[in-house]
Amino acid sequence: MLVARNDDGRRRLIEIVTDNGVATLDFANEPGTIATSHERRNGDPLWDTAPRPLATMLTAFLAAAEGGPLDPRLSPALATASASLAGAMRGAYIERQVRWLEQRLGAPLDSSLHYALAELSGEGRGDGDTVSAAWSGIKDSVALRSFLSGSPLWSETESGQVTGDL
Repeated sequence: MLVARNDDGRRRLIEIVTDNGVATLDFANEPGTIATSHERRNGDPLWDTAPRPLATMLTAFLAAAEGGPLDPRLSPALATASASLAGAMRGAYIERQVRWLEQRLGAPLDSSLHYALAELSGEGRGDGDTVSAAWSGIKDSVALRSFLSGSPLWSETESGQVTGDL
């Protein structure tokens, strides 16, 4: 399956350019890797000693259902901060993905292209036929951006303008 949890085509990489160089978090495969210009380390230092994410979520859910305190990671303040960060990065992320796709216009639809198109177009839950058919008809940047404009990653403002640097 092209969207499988640890599929070879799956890419999850955050890259930040700092005064000290480039730092990356690659979490395509668990537990992920953090790399800076002078070191590389495990993305989750508690990976071998702490419960996995599902166990942690179920434990927090059962504790809340029994009237216990909520896990502090579920706080509204943390959610707001996370949403702010995601919002700040959203436009740059989308534009970078679109440029990556533009460089591959006319290329055969391989697993990496299929995954990116499915994710960005919002067709990831479908059977894949929509993405395959669309890619064969996308001949230029205008057609690509038109296809992607229906993505749930883009939102319309009250004026009807699409946001996300498209």
